[in-house]
Amino acid sequence: MSGVAEAGPPQVTVPALLDLRIALTPGATALEAGEVELTYAELGVRVDRLARRLAGAGVAPGDLVGVLMRRSVDLVVALLAVAKAGAAYVPLDPRSGYPDADRADRSRLRGAARGRLDARS
Repeated sequence: MSGVAEAGPPQVTVPALLDLRIALTPGATALEAGEVELTYAELGVRVDRLARRLAGAGVAPGDLVGVLMRRSVDLVVALLAVAKAGAAYVPLDPRSGYPDADRADRSRLRGAARGRLDARS
């Protein structure tokens, strides 16, 4: 041992990186899907709003949140908001018999999961 502490990988979160990008380039295009385009500032507003909604619904750091959405700008917003709330997302497969699969997934996640995001959220 040389007595010099070895530096590990930086502990930077995806939400922190997003916040930095918003601060640096708020007007730049962040997402495009079909006719929908969001700047980083617009993305940040949507992510923050949903993250607050999740926290208000009881989602806490370390929780799991089931997400059932098609690929879209809203899916990206949802995944970033879950991360910003400190939780992790669990992708729910709509081909597996939703809504029956939804009930099974929720019961399997009981105790850890606090929420679910789907196209109706």
